[in-house]
Amino acid sequence: MTQTNPVASTLWVDSLGPKRFRTGWRRVWAGVIDSLVLWPLSWIEEFLIWMRADGVVAVAWVLFQGIVVVAYSVGGHALFGATLGKAAMGVRVYSLDGEVPGWRRAALRDILLLAFQPYVWVAALPVAWEGLAQATSGAELSETEKWLGLAMMPWFLLELLTMLFSRRRRAVHDFIAGTVAVRTEDSL
Repeated sequence: MTQTNPVASTLWVDSLGPKRFRTGWRRVWAGVIDSLVLWPLSWIEEFLIWMRADGVVAVAWVLFQGIVVVAYSVGGHALFGATLGKAAMGVRVYSLDGEVPGWRRAALRDILLLAFQPYVWVAALPVAWEGLAQATSGAELSETEKWLGLAMMPWFLLELLTMLFSRRRRAVHDFIAGTVAVRTEDSL
């Protein structure tokens, strides 16, 4: 494992200029694009519900879907410094020394997703085992899902506030991972 030179990282980041860190709205639109990229997963789930998929197929689907979502985000940042949405919006994520984040930093950026994915599986697998036919499209959220949604609000607000008020527009996940999101040169 290589160690970064704090002097080099400061020089690289400081050499960019403040305009390169103005990525807020681009990151929002990148999230919309990423949601659209992953949207076909929900279509497949609706199809499996309609087909009244049995427990084995449903469990396999729930596991596969969770892996795809995590792999899309962590893998995109680790290998390319961007998901498809960020790339389309001209935003790249770098470690503070100017390198593509790599697997460790990418995983740290998505630590909340990684922490909650096992919980999602534990909550979803028993329902899936009963068969997706038991699930109804547009069903009301369970109490657990409602509380989880409420618990995510402080995290979202903290992410937003740190991004708005930090000098380099770094959100909490950027501080955790030692990364920074910047506009690509051709998108200035």
